[in-house]
Amino acid sequence: MDIDHLNMVALVIFFVATLGYHIGYNVYGRMMPLSTVKGKVHRYRKDWVENILQSRNTLLAVQAVRNQIMTTTWLASSVLLVLAFFLSSGIAGRGTAPIEESAFMSFFGIEDFGWLRYKIYLLLTLLGFAFLMFLFSLRHVMLFNTLIGVSPELIAQLEHVEAAEYLAQLANRSSSRFTYGLRATYFTVPTLSWLFSTWMFIITTAALWLWLFIFLDTRGHRLPIRRHPV
Repeated sequence: MDIDHLNMVALVIFFVATLGYHIGYNVYGRMMPLSTVKGKVHRYRKDWVENILQSRNTLLAVQAVRNQIMTTTWLASSVLLVLAFFLSSGIAGRGTAPIEESAFMSFFGIEDFGWLRYKIYLLLTLLGFAFLMFLFSLRHVMLFNTLIGVSPELIAQLEHVEAAEYLAQLANRSSSRFTYGLRATYFTVPTLSWLFSTWMFIITTAALWLWLFIFLDTRGHRLPIRRHPV
């Protein structure tokens, strides 16, 4: 198999695995939510919101939201800086300097330019998607931060749903967008490896998916608890 066909196969594997896995995981999570880590965390978050509303300890919620806002803002800023680097280096578009003379290529010593532009486009797509997801996450969490101090009766009256349910949905949406942004940044690692080797791209993509499936998305995420005698 020549390098062009291998690159095409690697790209198809990447997109099919990414889209297929997330679609299947979301469908399975809706059918059996408590059998996935995502479904359990969403249930925990709803219970947390209910406890906050019952105790009216909004200060605790504001502190937790503030930490999430700081983390999301830092990640969004970091992604934006990386995007600015690629866009200014002359390899992402029709810059003034040839792609072979770009600072990025010179720094890493990359000499294979056959599929290079497509690799960079995939990398920029992942970074742009991550940046947008972090922004959407901030939007939801800031709305949650505002409504957590509002009367539950008013929320129920205007949104036609219980306040705890509505606020939990906001928090879960923010968390989901944050997770998508993180996963997009995760997959910049195999995409960067594609700059050097197509086989490395395939191997790191498969390894990352196994890590996500075993340690983040399934019951394998639950750590064993060792009971020590008193």
